[in-house]
Amino acid sequence: MSVGLSESQNYIWSDDDCLGEGTFGKVFRGIQKRSGDKVAIKIFKHVNHQVSQETKLLQSLQHKHIIRFFATEFELSTNKMVMILELCNGGSLMSYLNEPENVCGLPDEEFLLVFNHLSAGLEFLKRHDVIHRDVKPDNIMRHVLDDGQTVYKLADFGTARELPEGQNFTSLHGTEPYLHPQLYRVCFFQGSNCTREFGANTDLWSIGVTLYQTATGNLPFLVMDRHVMLRIYHEMQENEGIVSAIQQKNSDEVVFQKKLPRNCRLSCGLKQLITPIIAGVFIQEKGKQWSFTQYYEQVVDLVSRKVINVFYVNKMRLMKVYIKSDETFNTFKYYVSAQSEVAEENQVFLYKANLIVNTFEDFSGVDESDCIFLFDRSNAEVESTIDVQLVFENLTNFPNKFMSSSESDDHRLAFVTCRDLCLCKNVMDYQSIVYKYFSNFIKDFNSYCKEETRDQRKMYDTLLEKSSQTKNRAQILKQLQNLNHSNDDSFLDRFEEISDNFLSETDKLFNDLRNIKADLVPNTSHDSYLKTVSKELTDMKQLRKKLYNARINKKLYDFEKIKIVHCVRTILETFTDKMDPNFDCFVNDIKNWHKNEFFAHVRTLSTLKKLLNRYRSDLKRFEDEIQARSDDNLKTISTLGLNKEKLFDIVEKYKTNNLDIKTLVEENLKLVEQMNELVVTLNSNLSTDL
Repeated sequence: MSVGLSESQNYIWSDDDCLGEGTFGKVFRGIQKRSGDKVAIKIFKHVNHQVSQETKLLQSLQHKHIIRFFATEFELSTNKMVMILELCNGGSLMSYLNEPENVCGLPDEEFLLVFNHLSAGLEFLKRHDVIHRDVKPDNIMRHVLDDGQTVYKLADFGTARELPEGQNFTSLHGTEPYLHPQLYRVCFFQGSNCTREFGANTDLWSIGVTLYQTATGNLPFLVMDRHVMLRIYHEMQENEGIVSAIQQKNSDEVVFQKKLPRNCRLSCGLKQLITPIIAGVFIQEKGKQWSFTQYYEQVVDLVSRKVINVFYVNKMRLMKVYIKSDETFNTFKYYVSAQSEVAEENQVFLYKANLIVNTFEDFSGVDESDCIFLFDRSNAEVESTIDVQLVFENLTNFPNKFMSSSESDDHRLAFVTCRDLCLCKNVMDYQSIVYKYFSNFIKDFNSYCKEETRDQRKMYDTLLEKSSQTKNRAQILKQLQNLNHSNDDSFLDRFEEISDNFLSETDKLFNDLRNIKADLVPNTSHDSYLKTVSKELTDMKQLRKKLYNARINKKLYDFEKIKIVHCVRTILETFTDKMDPNFDCFVNDIKNWHKNEFFAHVRTLSTLKKLLNRYRSDLKRFEDEIQARSDDNLKTISTLGLNKEKLFDIVEKYKTNNLDIKTLVEENLKLVEQMNELVVTLNSNLSTDL
C-alpha cells in the first residue's frame, strides 16, 4: 500500500481525509474497493462495551433519518476495529451552523427540515425504547441528494441504550451545554441532593438546546461560571417560558429572554410557533414536564401547517403565516395581527387582483409561490424595516488591518469579515424581497383597479340606461297628473336634481381615475449587483481555504490575502455605492406613491362604488314612487270622463316604455307584472267607454 492509505478487507481510505474526531476515535472518508461507493470509516481508539452496543443498536435501527450502518471490519495493518457507515456529504449540522452565512441561524425552510427530520428520527428511537443521550448538532449529519433536497440524520450512537417505558438510567453521558439540569448538577456538583436516576426526558432538554442553536446560531445558555448555571436552572423553574440566559461580560448579571433574538433568521410567524415548543421542553417541574409524545404532537402540528406568504406593504416586510387546513379566515387575520400589529378591522388584503376584507373562501388554493398583500387601511405611511444591524466600520478598516496582520490573526479576521459580509448579503436579500413583492403588489393592484373600474363603468352604463327609462316613465306620470289636474312637480324635479348631481360626480371620479399614476417601475439593476456579490462571496469562501493551505509559501500566501481584500472591497463598494442608494431612492418613491397615488386610487374607487350604489337605490326608490303615483292616477282617471283619445295615447306610450325597460328591470319582475295589469284594466275601461 502507498504511504497515507489504510484499508480493511473491503474498504480503503486516506489517513489525510479525516472528517472528524472525538473521544471515541476518528472518522475518515473512504470507498468500497469493488463498487467505489463512498462511505464513512469510524475507527475506534478502544473497543469496549459501548462500541459493541452501538454496533448492535445501529444494526437494528433502520430509518431514513438515522445514519445507516453497513458493516464492521478490521484495519489490516493494526487490526483495529472499524465501523462502516453511510457517508453524509454535507457534514454535520454543527459544521453547517459554523458557516459564516449561518451566524444568525438557519432560515425557515432549512430549520423546519432539521426540526422535522431530527424529531422523526428520535420518534423512531422512542418507539423502539431507545434513548440517544447525546443529541447535539455535532451528532446530526446533513446529506444533500442528487435532486438538491437535504436530509438530516441522527448519528453517533456510542452513548445510546435501550430504555423501556417507565425505566430510568444512572450512568452519566452527554455534552455539557446540552445536559439536562438534573444530569448537570450530578456531573459538576457532587454534593447536590439530586437523585442519580434519569429518565428519557433528558433527550428532550438536549433537543431544546439544539433547536435554539439551529434557530439562532448560538447556544441558549452562556455562562462563565458553572454556579451561574444553577441560578439559571432555578430561575427557569420559578419562571416558565424562558428560552435563553446570557451572563453579561465581567458581571454576575444574567439576562433572561422569553423570545428568540431579533436578528434570528426565522420568520416572525415561525418564531411565534417554535418558541413555546423550546420553552415547553425546558420545563423542569414534575407533573408539568413534557413527555416525548406531547413534544411530537407539537412537531406534527407545526410541520403539517400550510405556509402562506403575506407581504405587509406598510412595513415592506414579508411575513409567513403558518395555518392549519381547518382554520378560518378570522384565525388567519388573528395570526396576521400577531405578526404585524395591524388591528383585524383595519386589515385589507389583495390577492390576485381581488380585494379581500371580510372573507376568504379557500386557503388550499394559495400556492407557496403566491403572495397575499396586506395593507393597513388606517395608515397611509410606508417604511422600510430590517432586523439586521450592520457595522461597516470593521469592513471599511479590513483591507489595511488585514494586510498588516500576523498569520495567527489572518484566519480569524477573514472569518469575521466573511461573516459580516454575509450579514450584508442578508440586507441585500431583504432588498430583493422588497423589490420583488412591491413590484408584484403594484402589478396586482393595477389589475384590481382596471377590473374594478371596468366593473363600475359597466354598472354606470346600466344605471344611465335605467335612468333614461325612469325619466320616460316620469314624463308619462307627468301627463297622467295633468289629465288628473295634479301638478305636483317637486317629486320629478328632485329626481332630475339627483340624476344631474350623479352624472357630474361620476364624470369627475372617472376622470380622476384616468389621471392617477398607477405604475412604478423598480430599479432593475439590483439583481445583477446581487449576482456580483454572490460570486465574490463564493470566491471569498474558497480563498479562505486557499489561504490556510498556502501558509508554507510566503509569496502565495500574500497573493491570496490580496485577492481576499479585493473581494471585500468589491462587495462593500457594490453595496454602499450602488445597491443601498438605489434602494433608498426606491423606498422614497414607494412612500410618495403609496401616500398619494395608492390611497387616491383606493379612495376614488371606494367613493365611486358608494356613489353608484346610492344612485341605484335612488332609482329604485323613484321607480317605486312612480309606480305608486301611477297606480293612484290611473285609478282616478278610470273613474272620470276624460278625453279618451288623449288617454289612449298615454297608455300606448306607457306600453312601449314598459317593453323597453322590461329587460333592464328583470330583478323587479313583480313591478312589471303589476304595471301590465294596470294597462289591461285601463284598456278594458277605455274599450267600454269608447
